[in-house]
Amino acid sequence: MGHMIEFRPARLPDIPAIVRFQPRKLWKGIVTQVRSHPAWTLCLDGAPQLIVGVVPYTAGVLELWMFFAPGFSRAPRFKSMMRLCLMHGATVCPDHILLARIDDRNAPSRKMAELVGFVPMEEHLPGTTIRTWIRPALDAET
Repeated sequence: MGHMIEFRPARLPDIPAIVRFQPRKLWKGIVTQVRSHPAWTLCLDGAPQLIVGVVPYTAGVLELWMFFAPGFSRAPRFKSMMRLCLMHGATVCPDHILLARIDDRNAPSRKMAELVGFVPMEEHLPGTTIRTWIRPALDAET
């Protein structure tokens, strides 16, 4: 039996379904992002699995943020769902470079970033293992 995949604008009730056991400051930040900037939720069989959004970083650059529900990276059709997110990004911000921050110790996130065309940079957030990753503007690939 196939799985129903839906990619829709994020709603505040999606946050607790995906982002659990996080510090209050992080929760408040995610709520602000969903209310103030473009954000989407990916659902599998009606259950929220991923929440993703972008915020302006500098001219021509958007910073990407993303949270997965526990176990999402092992979900059926994970790669297809990530491609769906990227295709949607192409329609929303095709002329922007995307920037992401990924901890060097987070192998699943690094793998996902590579899957959708991000490349690691040398830059780390000061005093951390969190590296900057860049995805060229999608319209530059056509």
